[in-house]
Amino acid sequence: MRLWVPVCVALLLAAGTGAGRAQQQQGEPGCVPETLPFAANTANQLTGKALSGPLGSKTLVALRTRTGRGARQLRFKFTLRPDGSALIRCEGRPDEAGAWQPCRQFNPENTQAPDRDLGTWRIEADQLVFQRIRFSAAGRDEGRFTFHRASGVVEIRRLSGPGFCLPGAVTFE
Repeated sequence: MRLWVPVCVALLLAAGTGAGRAQQQQGEPGCVPETLPFAANTANQLTGKALSGPLGSKTLVALRTRTGRGARQLRFKFTLRPDGSALIRCEGRPDEAGAWQPCRQFNPENTQAPDRDLGTWRIEADQLVFQRIRFSAAGRDEGRFTFHRASGVVEIRRLSGPGFCLPGAVTFE
């Protein structure tokens, strides 16, 4: 009997941890942003024209590492158009030396271009509010983000909703 109590407690703890991980993975893609050299705060947050200027005229690029089975490097390109629509493209490679290839499972509903998806965006209270069309159709929340800059690095922080692999350092093309 003494052996069963610790074993049962260990199994219950492991089940709880696994459920939490599964819930996190369900709500968030397995994208891991790198650790950044500065803390995001109101002093380095982009606001007004410093925020809206590049968003409606350039492509936002996020390089991320996917964790878990099939780990690889991912590159997401968010073309945020002036009319509030967005084109999202996903590319992947097995390592830094590999060539970028279109993601095959980014949007499985689009059989012609599964590496692409559409979305909507707007600026509200100095925050980027973003949504993928297919997530909206499924009733999922919008993502809300702030942008911060220090030492020439632009970083996105998630405030609420899905992350869409945006949090972390980004560049503009």
